[in-house]
Amino acid sequence: MAIDVTNRFAAPGWSHWAGTDQLGRDALSRLTWGTRNALGMIAGYGPRWLDALLILIFDALSSLPKVMFALVVITGPSTGTAWIQVSSATFDLMAARSSAVASSGV
Repeated sequence: MAIDVTNRFAAPGWSHWAGTDQLGRDALSRLTWGTRNALGMIAGYGPRWLDALLILIFDALSSLPKVMFALVVITGPSTGTAWIQVSSATFDLMAARSSAVASSGV
């Protein structure tokens, strides 16, 4: 999430799917970064069935980097597949940790 003030408030496009903010940072990557903690906290403080469902989803997401790597090998590298691979590689870990902390009552 690099700051690029020359690209402030850019409209959504191929390079920034959700546009940019006041400092030129990609809005979609910032949203993804913040969502992983929020979902983990919801899983930890919510009902037990929601915790189980979200942890199941997080576990499924943990397999995505391997699938995306195979996709890159087959189709060739692109910005979109690289973005999905990097975000899915870190998303599940942080969400699961947040859920564990919330469940433990710390």
